[in-house]
Amino acid sequence: MHQTKDSLFRKKNATQEQTMKTKPSLFVLATVLLAWSVPVNAADQSLSPNTLTDAEKQAGWKLLFDGQTTAGWRGYQMTTLPPGWKAREGALVRVSGGAGGKGAGGGDDIVTLEEFENFDLRLDWKLVPKGNSGVLYHVSEEPLTAWHYAPEVQILDNPAYPKNDQRQLAGACYDLYAPLKDVTKPPGQWNQMRILVDGAHVEHWLNGEKIVEYELWSDDWNQRVARSKHQSRPKFGTFKKGLIGLQDHTNGVEFRNLKIRPLPAKEQQGGSGTPPPNTHSGIGILRDGPEGVLVRLQSEAEPAGYLPLLACSHDRAAGGTEHPERGKHSS
Repeated sequence: MHQTKDSLFRKKNATQEQTMKTKPSLFVLATVLLAWSVPVNAADQSLSPNTLTDAEKQAGWKLLFDGQTTAGWRGYQMTTLPPGWKAREGALVRVSGGAGGKGAGGGDDIVTLEEFENFDLRLDWKLVPKGNSGVLYHVSEEPLTAWHYAPEVQILDNPAYPKNDQRQLAGACYDLYAPLKDVTKPPGQWNQMRILVDGAHVEHWLNGEKIVEYELWSDDWNQRVARSKHQSRPKFGTFKKGLIGLQDHTNGVEFRNLKIRPLPAKEQQGGSGTPPPNTHSGIGILRDGPEGVLVRLQSEAEPAGYLPLLACSHDRAAGGTEHPERGKHSS
Protein backbone atom coordinates (compact mmCIF):
# COMPACT_ATOMS: atom_id res chain seq x y z
CA MET A 1 0.00 0.00 0.00
CA HIS A 2 1.45 3.35 -1.04
CA GLN A 3 1.48 6.34 1.36
CA THR A 4 0.65 9.75 -0.06
CA LYS A 5 3.18 12.62 0.19
CA ASP A 6 0.81 14.40 2.61
CA SER A 7 0.66 11.44 4.98
CA LEU A 8 4.44 11.12 4.98
CA PHE A 9 4.80 14.83 5.86
CA ARG A 10 2.33 14.51 8.75
CA LYS A 11 4.25 11.47 10.08
CA LYS A 12 7.56 13.39 9.91
CA ASN A 13 6.08 16.35 11.79
CA ALA A 14 4.70 14.06 14.49
CA THR A 15 8.15 12.50 14.97
CA GLN A 16 9.79 15.94 15.27
CA GLU A 17 7.19 17.09 17.84
CA GLN A 18 7.79 13.97 19.94
CA THR A 19 11.56 14.59 19.85
CA MET A 20 11.08 18.21 20.93
CA LYS A 21 8.89 17.11 23.86
CA THR A 22 11.47 14.54 24.96
CA LYS A 23 14.47 16.89 24.95
CA PRO A 24 13.26 19.15 27.83
CA SER A 25 12.53 16.08 29.94
CA LEU A 26 16.02 14.76 29.37
CA PHE A 27 17.42 18.20 30.23
CA VAL A 28 15.50 18.32 33.52
CA LEU A 29 16.62 14.77 34.39
CA ALA A 30 20.27 15.63 33.67
CA THR A 31 20.00 18.74 35.86
CA VAL A 32 18.59 16.74 38.78
CA LEU A 33 21.29 14.08 38.50
CA LEU A 34 24.00 16.76 38.42
CA ALA A 35 22.58 18.35 41.57
CA TRP A 36 22.61 14.99 43.35
CA SER A 37 26.26 14.48 42.42
CA VAL A 38 27.39 17.66 44.23
CA PRO A 39 28.65 16.90 47.79
CA VAL A 40 26.41 18.06 50.61
CA ASN A 41 29.28 20.04 52.12
CA ALA A 42 30.29 21.69 48.84
CA ALA A 43 29.50 25.08 50.33
CA ASP A 44 31.89 24.36 53.20
CA GLN A 45 34.57 23.15 50.78
CA SER A 46 34.39 26.43 48.90
CA LEU A 47 35.35 28.36 52.03
CA SER A 48 38.96 29.17 52.73
CA PRO A 49 40.43 27.23 55.67
CA ASN A 50 40.39 28.92 59.09
CA THR A 51 37.31 31.02 58.36
CA LEU A 52 33.77 31.15 59.70
CA THR A 53 30.53 31.56 57.79
CA ASP A 54 28.09 34.28 58.81
CA ALA A 55 25.78 31.54 60.12
CA GLU A 56 28.57 30.12 62.29
CA LYS A 57 29.37 33.55 63.69
CA GLN A 58 25.72 34.09 64.56
CA ALA A 59 25.60 30.66 66.23
CA GLY A 60 28.48 31.60 68.54
CA TRP A 61 31.43 29.88 66.87
CA LYS A 62 34.85 31.47 67.14
CA LEU A 63 38.22 30.62 65.67
CA LEU A 64 41.04 29.37 67.89
CA PHE A 65 43.55 29.82 65.05
CA ASP A 66 43.47 32.56 62.42
CA GLY A 67 45.60 30.66 59.91
CA GLN A 68 48.37 33.24 59.91
CA THR A 69 49.64 33.78 63.45
CA THR A 70 49.91 31.85 66.71
CA ALA A 71 47.80 34.41 68.55
CA GLY A 72 45.65 32.83 71.23
CA TRP A 73 48.14 30.09 72.13
CA ARG A 74 51.04 29.73 74.56
CA GLY A 75 53.15 26.92 75.90
CA TYR A 76 51.93 24.78 78.79
CA GLN A 77 53.14 26.49 81.99
CA MET A 78 54.64 29.24 79.82
CA THR A 79 53.74 32.83 78.99
CA THR A 80 54.87 32.57 75.37
CA LEU A 81 54.72 29.98 72.60
CA PRO A 82 57.61 27.48 72.48
CA PRO A 83 59.82 27.89 69.38
CA GLY A 84 58.89 24.44 68.02
CA TRP A 85 55.37 25.59 67.07
CA LYS A 86 54.80 27.83 64.03
CA ALA A 87 51.98 29.11 61.82
CA ARG A 88 52.84 27.83 58.34
CA GLU A 89 50.78 27.73 55.14
CA GLY A 90 47.49 28.04 56.97
CA ALA A 91 48.27 25.46 59.66
CA LEU A 92 49.45 25.47 63.27
CA VAL A 93 52.47 23.21 62.95
CA ARG A 94 54.78 21.46 65.36
CA VAL A 95 57.92 21.91 63.27
CA SER A 96 60.70 20.92 65.65
CA GLY A 97 61.22 19.12 68.91
CA GLY A 98 60.85 20.47 72.36
CA ALA A 99 63.65 18.35 73.77
CA GLY A 100 63.48 18.45 77.53
CA GLY A 101 59.96 19.83 77.48
CA LYS A 102 57.09 18.91 79.78
CA GLY A 103 54.81 17.19 77.25
CA ALA A 104 54.38 13.48 76.61
CA GLY A 105 57.64 12.10 75.25
CA GLY A 106 59.47 15.28 76.25
CA GLY A 107 57.87 17.78 73.85
CA ASP A 108 56.28 21.14 74.55
CA ASP A 109 52.48 21.08 74.65
CA ILE A 110 50.59 24.28 73.85
CA VAL A 111 47.31 25.56 75.31
CA THR A 112 44.68 28.18 74.62
CA LEU A 113 44.70 31.46 76.50
CA GLU A 114 41.02 30.97 77.35
CA GLU A 115 39.36 28.29 79.49
CA PHE A 116 36.26 26.36 78.40
CA GLU A 117 33.72 24.28 80.31
CA ASN A 118 31.04 23.02 77.90
CA PHE A 119 31.77 23.31 74.19
CA ASP A 120 31.65 21.94 70.67
CA LEU A 121 35.20 21.84 69.27
CA ARG A 122 36.02 21.19 65.60
CA LEU A 123 39.46 20.90 64.01
CA ASP A 124 41.48 19.20 61.28
CA TRP A 125 44.69 17.34 62.02
CA LYS A 126 47.40 15.78 59.87
CA LEU A 127 50.30 13.57 60.95
CA VAL A 128 53.64 12.47 59.61
CA PRO A 129 54.23 8.67 59.36
CA LYS A 130 54.44 7.11 62.84
CA GLY A 131 53.03 10.35 64.24
CA ASN A 132 51.52 10.67 67.71
CA SER A 133 49.73 13.61 69.32
CA GLY A 134 46.47 14.46 71.06
CA VAL A 135 43.90 17.10 71.95
CA LEU A 136 43.30 17.66 75.65
CA TYR A 137 40.40 19.42 77.34
CA HIS A 138 39.74 20.79 80.85
CA VAL A 139 43.50 21.24 81.11
CA SER A 140 44.89 22.29 84.48
CA GLU A 141 48.46 23.51 84.73
CA GLU A 142 49.04 21.99 88.17
CA PRO A 143 50.90 18.85 87.05
CA LEU A 144 54.16 19.00 85.12
CA THR A 145 52.54 17.51 82.01
CA ALA A 146 49.01 18.16 80.79
CA TRP A 147 47.84 14.57 80.23
CA HIS A 148 48.38 13.68 83.90
CA TYR A 149 45.14 15.49 84.81
CA ALA A 150 43.35 16.25 81.54
CA PRO A 151 41.39 13.78 79.37
CA GLU A 152 43.09 13.32 76.02
CA VAL A 153 41.55 12.57 72.63
CA GLN A 154 44.27 10.54 70.94
CA ILE A 155 45.80 11.37 67.57
CA LEU A 156 47.85 8.53 66.09
CA ASP A 157 49.07 6.87 62.91
CA ASN A 158 47.26 3.66 63.87
CA PRO A 159 48.93 1.21 61.42
CA ALA A 160 52.35 2.23 62.77
CA TYR A 161 51.39 0.97 66.25
CA PRO A 162 49.82 -2.48 65.74
CA LYS A 163 50.49 -3.57 69.33
CA ASN A 164 48.73 -0.62 70.93
CA ASP A 165 45.81 -1.17 73.24
CA GLN A 166 42.55 -0.24 71.47
CA ARG A 167 42.07 2.49 74.08
CA GLN A 168 45.20 4.21 72.76
CA LEU A 169 44.27 4.46 69.08
CA ALA A 170 43.22 7.59 67.19
CA GLY A 171 39.99 9.05 68.51
CA ALA A 172 40.13 7.20 71.84
CA CYS A 173 39.80 8.85 75.22
CA TYR A 174 43.36 7.92 76.00
CA ASP A 175 43.64 4.66 77.95
CA LEU A 176 39.93 4.77 78.90
CA TYR A 177 37.52 4.45 75.97
CA ALA A 178 38.38 2.78 72.65
CA PRO A 179 36.99 4.03 69.32
CA LEU A 180 34.25 1.89 67.75
CA LYS A 181 36.32 1.56 64.57
CA ASP A 182 39.30 2.99 62.72
CA VAL A 183 38.17 5.76 60.38
CA THR A 184 41.52 7.57 60.13
CA LYS A 185 43.05 8.77 56.88
CA PRO A 186 46.70 7.97 56.07
CA PRO A 187 49.57 10.24 57.18
CA GLY A 188 49.76 13.34 55.04
CA GLN A 189 45.96 13.64 54.72
CA TRP A 190 43.65 15.84 56.80
CA ASN A 191 41.35 14.24 59.36
CA GLN A 192 38.29 16.07 60.69
CA MET A 193 37.79 15.83 64.46
CA ARG A 194 34.92 16.94 66.68
CA ILE A 195 34.90 16.91 70.48
CA LEU A 196 31.58 17.64 72.20
CA VAL A 197 31.62 18.28 75.96
CA ASP A 198 28.15 19.03 77.31
CA GLY A 199 28.16 18.77 81.09
CA ALA A 200 29.22 15.22 81.89
CA HIS A 201 28.37 13.98 78.39
CA VAL A 202 31.28 13.70 75.94
CA GLU A 203 31.39 12.58 72.31
CA HIS A 204 34.37 12.06 69.98
CA TRP A 205 33.79 12.27 66.22
CA LEU A 206 36.30 11.52 63.49
CA ASN A 207 35.78 12.08 59.76
CA GLY A 208 32.03 12.41 60.17
CA GLU A 209 31.45 9.39 62.42
CA LYS A 210 30.84 9.24 66.16
CA ILE A 211 33.35 6.74 67.49
CA VAL A 212 33.42 7.35 71.27
CA GLU A 213 30.79 8.39 73.81
CA TYR A 214 30.95 8.48 77.61
CA GLU A 215 29.82 10.23 80.77
CA LEU A 216 32.44 11.98 82.87
CA TRP A 217 32.49 11.10 86.58
CA SER A 218 30.01 8.23 86.15
CA ASP A 219 30.54 4.88 87.84
CA ASP A 220 31.79 3.49 84.53
CA TRP A 221 34.23 6.40 84.16
CA ASN A 222 35.56 5.98 87.70
CA GLN A 223 36.03 2.24 87.25
CA ARG A 224 37.94 2.72 84.02
CA VAL A 225 40.18 5.40 85.57
CA ALA A 226 40.95 2.99 88.44
CA ARG A 227 42.20 0.41 85.90
CA SER A 228 44.17 2.85 83.74
CA LYS A 229 47.50 4.67 83.77
CA HIS A 230 45.70 7.44 85.66
CA GLN A 231 44.90 5.35 88.73
CA SER A 232 47.67 6.92 90.81
CA ARG A 233 46.53 10.50 90.06
CA PRO A 234 43.49 11.38 92.19
CA LYS A 235 42.92 14.65 90.37
CA PHE A 236 42.79 13.16 86.88
CA GLY A 237 39.62 14.20 85.07
CA THR A 238 38.17 16.05 88.05
CA PHE A 239 38.33 19.54 86.54
CA LYS A 240 35.05 20.83 85.10
CA LYS A 241 36.69 23.70 83.25
CA GLY A 242 40.09 24.31 81.74
CA LEU A 243 42.26 25.08 78.74
CA ILE A 244 42.30 23.28 75.39
CA GLY A 245 45.70 21.67 74.78
CA LEU A 246 47.56 20.36 71.73
CA GLN A 247 50.12 17.72 72.52
CA ASP A 248 53.73 17.71 71.38
CA HIS A 249 54.76 14.05 71.41
CA THR A 250 57.98 14.97 69.52
CA ASN A 251 56.34 13.99 66.19
CA GLY A 252 55.34 16.26 63.33
CA VAL A 253 51.67 17.25 63.48
CA GLU A 254 49.58 20.01 61.89
CA PHE A 255 46.26 21.57 62.87
CA ARG A 256 43.88 23.87 61.03
CA ASN A 257 40.22 24.97 61.11
CA LEU A 258 40.32 25.07 64.91
CA LYS A 259 36.98 26.52 66.00
CA ILE A 260 34.88 26.26 69.13
CA ARG A 261 31.33 27.05 70.19
CA PRO A 262 30.91 27.46 73.96
CA LEU A 263 27.75 25.81 75.29
CA PRO A 264 25.61 26.90 78.26
CA ALA A 265 26.74 25.71 81.66
CA LYS A 266 25.02 22.62 83.03
CA GLU A 267 23.62 22.47 86.56
CA GLN A 268 25.38 19.68 88.39
CA GLN A 269 23.16 16.97 89.78
CA GLY A 270 24.08 14.98 92.86
CA GLY A 271 25.28 11.40 92.73
CA SER A 272 26.67 9.77 89.60
CA GLY A 273 28.02 12.29 87.12
CA THR A 274 29.26 14.71 89.75
CA PRO A 275 33.01 15.34 89.81
CA PRO A 276 34.76 14.56 93.09
CA PRO A 277 35.75 17.48 95.31
CA ASN A 278 38.73 19.34 93.96
CA THR A 279 40.53 22.05 95.90
CA HIS A 280 42.65 24.26 93.64
CA SER A 281 46.09 25.10 94.88
CA GLY A 282 47.54 28.56 94.58
CA ILE A 283 48.96 29.04 91.09
CA GLY A 284 50.44 32.13 89.53
CA ILE A 285 52.68 32.94 86.60
CA LEU A 286 55.30 35.57 87.33
CA ARG A 287 55.43 37.99 84.43
CA ASP A 288 58.17 40.32 85.62
CA GLY A 289 60.95 38.51 83.78
CA PRO A 290 61.71 37.41 80.22
CA GLU A 291 60.71 33.82 81.04
CA GLY A 292 57.40 32.77 82.58
CA VAL A 293 57.86 30.88 85.83
CA LEU A 294 54.98 28.90 87.29
CA VAL A 295 54.86 29.01 91.08
CA ARG A 296 52.63 26.52 92.85
CA LEU A 297 51.89 26.54 96.58
CA GLN A 298 50.83 23.22 98.04
CA SER A 299 47.56 23.30 99.95
CA GLU A 300 46.50 21.17 102.89
CA ALA A 301 43.79 19.63 100.73
CA GLU A 302 46.25 17.86 98.42
CA PRO A 303 45.67 14.09 98.25
CA ALA A 304 48.24 11.88 99.88
CA GLY A 305 51.11 10.99 97.61
CA TYR A 306 50.73 14.04 95.36
CA LEU A 307 54.09 15.40 94.31
CA PRO A 308 53.95 19.20 94.52
CA LEU A 309 55.44 21.35 91.81
CA LEU A 310 57.06 24.11 93.77
CA ALA A 311 58.55 26.05 90.89
CA CYS A 312 59.48 25.36 87.31
CA SER A 313 60.35 27.18 84.13
CA HIS A 314 60.31 26.11 80.51
CA ASP A 315 63.86 27.41 80.44
CA ARG A 316 65.56 24.93 82.76
CA ALA A 317 68.79 26.90 82.54
CA ALA A 318 66.97 29.67 84.37
CA GLY A 319 66.56 27.51 87.44
CA GLY A 320 63.73 25.10 86.55
CA THR A 321 63.48 21.74 88.28
CA GLU A 322 62.81 18.26 86.95
CA HIS A 323 59.65 16.58 88.19
CA PRO A 324 60.06 13.01 89.53
CA GLU A 325 56.55 12.03 88.31
CA ARG A 326 56.94 13.26 84.77
CA GLY A 327 56.35 9.98 82.98
CA LYS A 328 55.68 9.40 79.29
CA HIS A 329 53.06 7.93 77.02
CA SER A 330 53.87 4.41 75.94
CA SER A 331 52.47 5.10 72.49
